[in-house]
Amino acid sequence: MLEKKNFLGQNYHWRKVNETLCTFLMSKQTIEKHWDKLTSMCKQEHYPFESPLHKIYKEELCISPLPSLAIHCTNVNSAFGLSPNINWKKLWDENEV
Repeated sequence: MLEKKNFLGQNYHWRKVNETLCTFLMSKQTIEKHWDKLTSMCKQEHYPFESPLHKIYKEELCISPLPSLAIHCTNVNSAFGLSPNINWKKLWDENEV
């Protein structure tokens, strides 16, 4: 069973995550400790590609902001499509340059 944890701060809230794609931030100490797992992502094939990261997160706390700062956009014809929980038009209009 997945362990779910939320961390409430005065100004920001976070949640514990067990998986990420290849967009992440780690301390120098964590990188040094898990160097072989990180470099294995480039030296051998893994399925999924990020599985070495997932192994690291079993040992190290990985947190993600609430609400998220990222979204996953993909081809609308794929199995994933665009999240129905996001008002895409409003997001687009608010960030027009």
